[in-house]
Amino acid sequence: MKQILHFGEYTFEANQMVVMRGIEIIDMPQRQREALSLLLKAEGKTVSRDEFLDTVWKGVVVEEHNLTQTIFMLRKALGKLPNGREYIETVPKKGYRISLGALNQGNSSSSPSWTNSDSDVLDKLRVDFATNRFSQSSHQVVTVKSSLLIGLIALFVFAVVPILGNVYNPKEDLRAVTKLTRDGFGKVNRAPLILNKGMLVFTELRGKKPYLASVSVDGGTIAAAPLNAPNEYISGVRSERGEALISGGDQDGPITAVTLQGRPSRPMAEIFGRSASWSPDGTQIVYVSQQQIMLANSDGQNASVLATPSGTPFWPTWSPNGKSIRFSVHEANDQKSLYEVSLADRSVTPVLKGDPHEHHACCGSWSTDGKYFVYVVDGESSSSIWARREKFLRWKSKGDPWEIAAGPVDFWRSPMLSPDLRHLYAMGVQSRLYFTMLSRNCEPLLRDLSVSSLSVSHDGEWIAYTLHPEGSLWKSRLDGSQRVQLSAPGEFVKFPQWSADDRTLIYIRERNGENTIGRVNAAGGGTRTTVAAIHDVRKIAYAPVGETVAFESQSGGNRLENAIFLLTLGDQKVEPLPGGSGLSSPKWSSDGHYLSAVTNDQSKLKLFDVTSRTWHDVSSSTVIGAQAWDRKKNILYFVEAHDGSYVLMKYLVDGGKTMEIQKMPERYDEDYSSSVLEVTPSGELLFGYSVGENEVYDISVDLS
Repeated sequence: MKQILHFGEYTFEANQMVVMRGIEIIDMPQRQREALSLLLKAEGKTVSRDEFLDTVWKGVVVEEHNLTQTIFMLRKALGKLPNGREYIETVPKKGYRISLGALNQGNSSSSPSWTNSDSDVLDKLRVDFATNRFSQSSHQVVTVKSSLLIGLIALFVFAVVPILGNVYNPKEDLRAVTKLTRDGFGKVNRAPLILNKGMLVFTELRGKKPYLASVSVDGGTIAAAPLNAPNEYISGVRSERGEALISGGDQDGPITAVTLQGRPSRPMAEIFGRSASWSPDGTQIVYVSQQQIMLANSDGQNASVLATPSGTPFWPTWSPNGKSIRFSVHEANDQKSLYEVSLADRSVTPVLKGDPHEHHACCGSWSTDGKYFVYVVDGESSSSIWARREKFLRWKSKGDPWEIAAGPVDFWRSPMLSPDLRHLYAMGVQSRLYFTMLSRNCEPLLRDLSVSSLSVSHDGEWIAYTLHPEGSLWKSRLDGSQRVQLSAPGEFVKFPQWSADDRTLIYIRERNGENTIGRVNAAGGGTRTTVAAIHDVRKIAYAPVGETVAFESQSGGNRLENAIFLLTLGDQKVEPLPGGSGLSSPKWSSDGHYLSAVTNDQSKLKLFDVTSRTWHDVSSSTVIGAQAWDRKKNILYFVEAHDGSYVLMKYLVDGGKTMEIQKMPERYDEDYSSSVLEVTPSGELLFGYSVGENEVYDISVDLS
């Protein structure tokens, strides 16, 4: 295969793995570029599924759906040939091939072909070394000192170099992925998975109540003891005392100690924070309080500030020698990064500085011997587990991190290595999102499509929706017919909203950790534009009259404090909504006179009167879920928690009256099951719900 190849309207530069259309570089993930390279190298011949998995995902645990998803996204990125056919053809039961119609052998550059020159040089060196190793001139004199020097060099070459090579070249011997739990209960994955005396300890949600749970590393029965508060989770274990540290949710709360059976342990000084864990020797506690990393004695006394990063810290973890702490930071634009603070001088340094995943990594842990560090890299629709070999000698670099697992689940969380470095334990999250028509006895909508967000046009004729997990934007009739893709190839989209005249759609465009507002012609085929240079948009609501958009974003750079802002599309003017600080999920009433929102802790539903510019409370609950306005009357529908169950409610603005409509069916009665509730112009109630699992996995590796 040539170094430069033209196919269709594209050019592929092999050495740099760059895809171009004219002078435009096509941005696509590494896996897609590697898959494309393999297809082009085959020059129209079929590439089997096994060949893809062995080459593109070499040494990484994946399932076939990862390949299917990659080919799907690659096709989206390339578009179609002028004759309407795909660039990549499916060969039934065999694999995939590049379309022969796309290949143009006559236009390929005369650059040199791909070679294995590095391997050729090494092979030649091996031959030369074997040939000349023992050849000596009859006139050569070898002194004792020379022999000793040669011997030392040989010792270094044959003994030390291989050792260093093993230290820094990861073994990628992955043998199996085993599911250790199968109980179907949710696992709290904002907290570490902890290995304690052959047992994996974690927090499990049974219904809405948290439990301190454990399972053997060999799998089997899960032991569980209830915790006290709804948001509590285990964040640290001290093996020698059989104690666990309990933190209280995403917000700061009291940190307590309990036995591994869930009973109260010895009293601690009152400290407030989250994500607490003991040092390896059990003499200190690290925890997060507001925006700071805190350090205290093991009994909670003598707390002091260890670090104050720019952003919101979470997930602190101790180095095995107790000399430093690594932690993750939520930064602007939903980015996450890893940092390390030294206990000696309290200096803070980035862990992955200059790495391509520097601002997409979090939630790491060290191996018990300190040789490896494993962490999660989050993508737009999936995540993977990566490992890094820690510095062995001061003059020896750490080497590049490498990917351990990209599947078989959508998202990995809480990775940790076993002491013998032959097992990687992690939580795996797999989910699909579906819609149902509550007002039609829960009849499915868009059957068999996994849909993450949805919006109904004002005339009731069309729906716009985004597919999960790929994030593409589509429109269709309510019955799913006449489907048209509206997003660009490779574009990741969420929360589409129709304009008042149904001619255009705005949506959130996510790219490289930045969320901007995009706009597209609802008829399809038009240009896609960015309507506002705002880089941290969470949710949007298009006013039913005029050209005003309410959107949720950060307030003052504090990730835990979202606020609502108003954007006028005509002049691009942005201003904060009065009293909108600490609120999220804005929704407009049908006449545009009211705007509803939920407090950041999801405990209150509030209503803003646009005329009087005042707020008042609609409802209070432990959890306020999805909300939607009736299309013809000032009636607000919403879901909230009642006595351990979720209930569909409605609020009559004119009379200020709240009433219950129905208890949600049991299959939808899950915490945070959906943030999507829609009402059609004909009065149909559409509800989104999730179907999935969150279990503990054992990934077999060999890093020993």
